Amino acid sequence: MTKSRFADEETLTVDGDTRAGREVEPFRGLNTVADFISGDFSGDVAAIWRGNRVGEYLAASDARRHIWHAWLAGPASGAVQGDAVSAERAYRLLSSTSGRALMAQAYGLCPPGLVKSLGRLGAPARRRGAYRALVKVLAGGGPAAKHVHHAKALADELLLGLATLPRDFASAGPAIQLFLEGAFGAQKMGAFAWALSRIRALYGEAPVARIVEASDPWVALWDTLYTVDFPTPPWLGTARLTAVDSRRHLIEAAARFQNCLARPDYARTALRRIVDGRAYFYEWGGDEPALLEFRRAGSLGWHLVAASGARNQWLSERTRTEIAGTIEGLANVCPLLDQNSIGFQIGTEERLYLNEE
Repeated sequence: MTKSRFADEETLTVDGDTRAGREVEPFRGLNTVADFISGDFSGDVAAIWRGNRVGEYLAASDARRHIWHAWLAGPASGAVQGDAVSAERAYRLLSSTSGRALMAQAYGLCPPGLVKSLGRLGAPARRRGAYRALVKVLAGGGPAAKHVHHAKALADELLLGLATLPRDFASAGPAIQLFLEGAFGAQKMGAFAWALSRIRALYGEAPVARIVEASDPWVALWDTLYTVDFPTPPWLGTARLTAVDSRRHLIEAAARFQNCLARPDYARTALRRIVDGRAYFYEWGGDEPALLEFRRAGSLGWHLVAASGARNQWLSERTRTEIAGTIEGLANVCPLLDQNSIGFQIGTEERLYLNEE
């Protein structure tokens, strides 16, 4: 290394080529083996281990390469592609620094078991997010870190899932155990544990125990969430239009009308929309009974998306007209089956009827 004529600039000799901090096109000529092993880091590896140096990368142990990959994935590592000076500095640092020191530099800490866990990841590089997830899990401790220490294999999806878990064992522990039993995939662990924690805080231990012990805990979780009270109906009913204001009422209506809501999966979807404030059902009690579904139309109010009789039968023109006449006077309700027609209908002075399309 020589000093350049600029006091704050060093001139580095990289593979016989002298460059002064200039951006250069990274070397792309990695062989097939190095390209396969480096995966998402192939560009970084090509820049740092240029030319014959690639042999050093390939000759390193799997554990050492994963330490390098984890450093490159860290928030403090910085980009090295396209900058010969940065790449040369990275090469010298990675070649001469211990694994623990590299992790501490990249992440601000090297949690217990990190270097050992990196050595269990096999030959090919992992996704960048998987390295960051591993550091987060081990730094957080608790059941997620314990699972990493004892797991036979550490797939990327597992690491990413564990990184979403809370630290308290009461929620994370059951989520990990149910994942191991095949109740759901790794990507659902965090959501499941969070929901358990919230249910425990709101309703106590009893519903949590029912969920964990259920034959299908994921379904039991959502069923528990939908036992909460429905939101207040968007508007008061009339003599012939009654709000379906509880889960029991909705299930009874589905049984009477023998429609798709009688199916558990359809019912769960509808309940989710209702509890989230995105939908509401009303029963029409005229000569031709019907079940109506309204959806929220942003801040405008509500619009009608479905109106059907028993077994999802199409309603007669008379019933559709009666329904339209009943609800058209409500300021926050547009009596249309297709909200794409709202703009046209509001622009006319014609009486609003339910679409027959």
